[in-house]
Amino acid sequence: MRGVKILSSIGFVLFAAGCGGYDDLGISSRNSPEARRYEILKALDRGDYDFVIQALAPDPTYGGAFTLEEGRFNLAAAYVGKAGFDANDVLRELVNSAGTTSNSFQLFIEAIASNVSAGNIPYLSRASALYDAVADNVCEQTAPTESLKRDACFYKAIIDAATAAVTVANIVGDVDSWLNPQGCGEDANGNSVGDEADASACAIEYAVAKGNDPNIAPPYSCNTSAGTVSVDSATNLTFTDSQNNSYSFELLSISVGGGSECNTQTYYRLIDSSSGALAVTEGYCDTSFNPCSQVDPNAGCYPCPVVDNGNVLDLVETVVNTIESAQQIITNLVQGTDAEQAVNNFIQEVCGNDGVCTQEDLAGYL
Repeated sequence: MRGVKILSSIGFVLFAAGCGGYDDLGISSRNSPEARRYEILKALDRGDYDFVIQALAPDPTYGGAFTLEEGRFNLAAAYVGKAGFDANDVLRELVNSAGTTSNSFQLFIEAIASNVSAGNIPYLSRASALYDAVADNVCEQTAPTESLKRDACFYKAIIDAATAAVTVANIVGDVDSWLNPQGCGEDANGNSVGDEADASACAIEYAVAKGNDPNIAPPYSCNTSAGTVSVDSATNLTFTDSQNNSYSFELLSISVGGGSECNTQTYYRLIDSSSGALAVTEGYCDTSFNPCSQVDPNAGCYPCPVVDNGNVLDLVETVVNTIESAQQIITNLVQGTDAEQAVNNFIQEVCGNDGVCTQEDLAGYL
């Protein structure tokens, strides 16, 4: 590895790890700033992320135990842990992927697929925003000179790369089936690409086409390397959460078929009406977000959109923007390293030689 420093996933402040308690630290009061600081650091050390989030989210200083920047740094680390990730592990896998230029991002996705859950993405997004806040929201513009701010920007880049990988793994359904589909159940159109990925790529293509021409409507045939993938119908759908917030989507019914001796398979995708982008979903639910077991629009069971603080997560936010962010920050901070090589490979692999990422690029990549 060329000059990439691997940082502690819980920051610069774990001086208390392994100590026996308040007396060992010479702390006389459990309510002193020192004791409260120790309490947070030990909770991070043992993986009690819920406690740290509950303690620091209302007041990152925890009553003066930390500076605002330190508190945000530790709160971000708790969100990363809550998502099931360790920033060091993500960095190692990112660097390991730098040795190949043809499928670096694919290898990175495979390496962290065990942590994949669309429900993790909001935690990663919150961590990214907090790291950026530590650095006064300049991570994508410049490399800060202060050590803590530089570390925060570096962590933001790593977490942004992980967010992009988690999202891609989510929209292809199963990474192994995407890359090595087996039989009619996974590759009904016989193009050696998993049908879940074909359906997502078609949904993206349709959304982009409709964004360019509002008169576009089903039936809509998508461009694929083999077989048939098409949007058969589009239905307007509104979800309402427990706070009575409403979210509008277009529900697409997508057919994948055309391979020899395989029956056509049907998949469903949601397009966020506000952004016009493919929505990130996890599991199935009715339009009140009550879980249901199997997708069936006739029975009121749909792909369940992931919403974070009233914000529908979509492809542009969680892949296109984050992969560009990771590249820009790492180039600013650690130019000439394996980490930079890896994210440059990611951009070229997913987005092409122009270095500009679009939804169309991602559809082609899938």
